[in-house]
Amino acid sequence: IYFSALNAEVLIPEFHSGEGGIDRRLADLIEGPRFLDLSPVLPPGVRLLGNEQRGDLLYVNFSQDLISNHPGGSRGEILSVYGIVNTLADVPGIERVQILVEGELVPTLAGHLYIGKPLKKDYTLLGGSLI
Repeated sequence: IYFSALNAEVLIPEFHSGEGGIDRRLADLIEGPRFLDLSPVLPPGVRLLGNEQRGDLLYVNFSQDLISNHPGGSRGEILSVYGIVNTLADVPGIERVQILVEGELVPTLAGHLYIGKPLKKDYTLLGGSLI
């Protein structure tokens, strides 16, 4: 599960035991990090409304809180989006992730990063790891 480093510069994987399927990863992402050295990538109040896999593409649908409660800033938005994408693109069979809000395509979460199309994992945002 990918969370933000405290300096909000990179994503850090937090390894959890267990199956690690889509539903578990999404629940862990919404719950937030277990380690104090990490920060959540999702704003408070975000709820998962559902997900659907079509081939190698996963559609993941969040509540409006993903936008309305987002703190903003370009780096914060990038870490939110790729915290979601990188966490889910690690599931076998998932190559691309399409983020939806209330069942709709949205162009952006906070005005900085276009998310109106499916996204692939971005390795350039990754930092070290915490176990």
